[in-house]
Amino acid sequence: MSNISLSHRHGRQYGVTSYVALNTLNKVVSVDTNAVQRHRNIILDCLRDGDISIRRRALELSYALINEQNVRVLVRELLAFLEVADDEFKTGMTAQISLAAERFAPNKRWHIDTVLRTLKLAGNFVREEILSSFIRLVAHTPELQAYTASKLYTALQADISQESLTLAAVWIVGEYSEVLLEDGIVDEEQPKHVSCHSRHLNALFTRMLGERHGRLRSTPHRPRFTLRKPFDSPVCSCQYY
Repeated sequence: MSNISLSHRHGRQYGVTSYVALNTLNKVVSVDTNAVQRHRNIILDCLRDGDISIRRRALELSYALINEQNVRVLVRELLAFLEVADDEFKTGMTAQISLAAERFAPNKRWHIDTVLRTLKLAGNFVREEILSSFIRLVAHTPELQAYTASKLYTALQADISQESLTLAAVWIVGEYSEVLLEDGIVDEEQPKHVSCHSRHLNALFTRMLGERHGRLRSTPHRPRFTLRKPFDSPVCSCQYY
């Protein structure tokens, strides 16, 4: 297995050796996970390999190694890779990261933060069932609804190009806008209270809908949500279907 760590420095021959070694470990991992866990750092290092086939095998192994003890470390590494990964990897990665968060999350706050980060990094590569599962999680976690709505509102202000991030924000910010309007934005990085006014929500969603309308001119697909505006009352109703 030590040859894998040399593949970055010694070209094609060691690249082939790395590929064979990773394939072997993929066969072993279901039988003896602990044996493969000892090579975890080397496997993660292979995510940066120049050979796409090696990156693919390293990803498969990384998924198989995730458990309750190492979920924070491995998911952090996978999210870092997601930021620079080839597009062909992203749909599978968003699914696997979300599944790992659902199975092994140490708490719901970490689970929500992990999915939020996934939506920010690769919101155009998230399957519908992953998005629906996230919305259900928030709906059944009342103590984190204001927090999640605030995070999505802030994220949407910075980037409206990620499809699933936009859809999640429309539903959750719309559903829990009363909390935002009454209590303000929950922002742990801001020591002062950050207020949220209905005009802020109106402006943000007007901008978002205008952007989506522009995209519809070049695609036959129509948005799968409707938003009832404006935010004249404390409660904004949003439909997601």
